[in-house]
This record gives sequence, C-alpha cells and structure tokens, in this order.
Amino acid sequence: MFWIVILYRRIDANLTTTSGIHNKVDLLKVVIVEVKITQMASALLHHGIEYISTPKEGIFNLDGRIRG
Repeated sequence: MFWIVILYRRIDANLTTTSGIHNKVDLLKVVIVEVKITQMASALLHHGIEYISTPKEGIFNLDGRIRG
C-alpha cells in the first residue's frame, strides 16, 4: 500500500491493491486513496465467507455514510 499512497493523484490510472483487506483500518486506507479494486481472498480463506462484510461494519452507517 506504500506505493499506492505515493502514486495517488500523481498518475492518471486506476490503482489497485493486492495486499488485502483484513480489518477496518485496511479498508479505510484504500478508501482514502480511492483504490478502485482490492482483494480479500486471504482474509476470507482464514475467517470464512461470513467475514465478507466485517471490515465495512465498523466504518459505515446503515445508510452507507462513513461514521463520524
């Protein structure tokens, strides 16, 4: 994710991360730098498919807005 932060708004390209989303801090990092695509495969393999919405639950309200 280090390089994504460096390249953010310096190049005209969609950025993606393959380091994975494991928790809400990881999710916030990619949302802040407007990453278009990310991966959760390792977290899902480790925790199971029911983990899919867990990182988002700690950040967003029910209406989709970021908690303040």
